[in-house]
Amino acid sequence: MALTALVAMFLASVAAGNPTAIVRDWPAGDAAAVVMVIGLHPEEAALDKSGAEPLLAEMMMVQVSREFEQKTGAAAPLAKSMPTGREIEVDRQREYMAISIDVVEEGVPAALGFLRQTLLEAKWTEEDLARAKAAVLARRTEWVGQVVTQTEDLMLKAMIGDPMAIGYFGGVDGIKNVTLADLSALRAHLLTKGNVRVSVEAPEAMESKTVAAALDALVAKLPEGVGYKPRATWVGGKVEVSDNPNVERASVAVGFPVAPFGKREFWAACILREMLSGDGGTLVEDKQLPARLGVTSDDSSDWKDWPMQALDLPMSQRPYLAVHAVCSPDAVDDARDAVFDHMKVLAAGHFPDDKLWRARRRVANGWARDLSPIGQRTELRGVAALSGADLPDTKAVTALVNAVPRAMLQSVAQDMIAHAAVGVQVPRD
Repeated sequence: MALTALVAMFLASVAAGNPTAIVRDWPAGDAAAVVMVIGLHPEEAALDKSGAEPLLAEMMMVQVSREFEQKTGAAAPLAKSMPTGREIEVDRQREYMAISIDVVEEGVPAALGFLRQTLLEAKWTEEDLARAKAAVLARRTEWVGQVVTQTEDLMLKAMIGDPMAIGYFGGVDGIKNVTLADLSALRAHLLTKGNVRVSVEAPEAMESKTVAAALDALVAKLPEGVGYKPRATWVGGKVEVSDNPNVERASVAVGFPVAPFGKREFWAACILREMLSGDGGTLVEDKQLPARLGVTSDDSSDWKDWPMQALDLPMSQRPYLAVHAVCSPDAVDDARDAVFDHMKVLAAGHFPDDKLWRARRRVANGWARDLSPIGQRTELRGVAALSGADLPDTKAVTALVNAVPRAMLQSVAQDMIAHAAVGVQVPRD
């Protein structure tokens, strides 16, 4: 088939909503970005191989770094097309991983070719696996020292029941037990047309024959296979508790299930988060809260230092709103009840119009900030597409949040309360 015809077919499929490739024009300057987003399925991992997905991400990073440092093969043209100081990034979240490359406009085909040759055609060795295991175990040790993330894992275990019980990094034995054959099988299982989105943003990208040809070559290497399946429904209503000898105070995470990204209720949850936390949030304005939690705090303290903070909502099929609290071990119930009390106030609609207006503005402003870097915007577009949603621009989000009525906020808050879950870590002694 002639290249012209191939390009025409490919661009037509993109315009019609190609399930694997998402291409958008970037009208300003010569900046461009290429991102490969891969769906993860932690609920499919066995406990004795629970480190497979973090190891897969590490192996990809090892391969990408090594090839790029050598500046040979597909890395040679890419190195000439990347802005000074930029690196190839591998971002692993709970439901996806993303490999992102920022380039100038002319470097998009080189970036696509590099991803194809490095990630889809690469050969791994036992030495690669040994280095990856050492790196992941080191990252896990660092992660164990981050109390909030561990408590968040406990909360998720309580909220979903089983699939997330393996934790973000899995267990030490789960990492050590993974073989090279396990990783190769996982790569073959995940890197398929139904489970990968290749997101590109560049000037006149939709009209570029070289971009279309490079995309076609990459997508052709992806076999048919598993799709990005809908996630299991939140269960909620449970509590998971663990002791931790490394903490002096209790760590409490109260979590509420949120509608999938792309749903109007998702944005309602974003508004509720802003009404709870941050400068002017109801939790922060509760000046009696530190005393209830057994935490000394000056009334003039910045809100960022407040003992109770809402975590970011993940952009995924199965997002959640979590509020984390630091408290005295004997105030765990008070911390949980404080979060519920404030959420119940919102569910009852007891909040002034100016608080609602401010929360809407903060959601829209935050979204504008998230979309500003071209690489991050390109990644988010791929993540949204993986979940079957479009990425709204700032104007669309402003319109969405301004159109969320009080009744929906109350309904969403009531549903969240009904399916809440709690994770707790307390000092061992």
